Amino acid sequence: MTKDFKRFYVSRAMFLGASMLLASIGMASANPLTDALGSVEPNPVVASPQQAKYTIKGVVEDQFGPIAGANVVEKGTTNGTITDMDGNFSLEVAPNSILVVSFIGYKEQQLPVNNQKVFTIILEDFYNHFISKQF
Repeated sequence: MTKDFKRFYVSRAMFLGASMLLASIGMASANPLTDALGSVEPNPVVASPQQAKYTIKGVVEDQFGPIAGANVVEKGTTNGTITDMDGNFSLEVAPNSILVVSFIGYKEQQLPVNNQKVFTIILEDFYNHFISKQF
């Protein structure tokens, strides 16, 4: 065997061995229930009770009928959905949350849930909204 051939395989073996060692150390330290030495510590994060969520349903429409693909989002969260082909939506929200309903070309609406379970939301298009504000 030549010197370069040995150097290649030795360095490759060293690289693979070091990679395996680092991966095993990373796996061991990635366990959130153990510290660096492997001892189990109590979780310092105290979970706060979550508000009960319940399912609301509704339909989003404009002056001509249902709007497919409108965004319905619980304000301040990433919890949301889009309306189906008939303008219907269903979403789990907190009882005191605010719904933000939007669609391209329409004025955004913010509606308080206030323990209401069924919504009929009528969006106003920007053109009509703009014209009615001008005169």
